Amino acid sequence: MSQALAPNAPSSLYREQEIQAMRPEQLVLVTYRIGLKALRKRDRRLAIRVLSELVSGLNFEAGEIAGRLLVLYDYMLRQVREGRFDVAEKMLSELHDTWEKAVEAENARSPSGSSG
Repeated sequence: MSQALAPNAPSSLYREQEIQAMRPEQLVLVTYRIGLKALRKRDRRLAIRVLSELVSGLNFEAGEIAGRLLVLYDYMLRQVREGRFDVAEKMLSELHDTWEKAVEAENARSPSGSSG
C-alpha cells in the first residue's frame, strides 16, 4: 500500500506501523475499503488484486464461513473480470457493513478491543 510514497517518507513509515499494529479483523475492513474504492473507480487490476488478497487470507480451519466467503469472493472476481463493477461493489459493500458491525460488537464486548 505504501509503494506510491517514498520509502523513507514519515507518512509511509507511520502507515506501515499502523497496519502492522492492526488486528486481523481491522485489516479485513481496510482491505474491504480499498476494494470498494477500486470498484467505484472501475480499477479492474486493483479490484482483482484486493479480492485475490481476501481469498488468500481466508482461514479454512476457522469453520464454514471461510468456504462461504470464498464462494462470494470468487463470484465478485468473475463479475469484475466481466466488467460488472456495480454487482461486485454492492456485494462487497454489504460484506463491509456486516463485518464492520461485527467488529464493533466484538469491541464492545471485549475490554481490550477498544484499544488499537
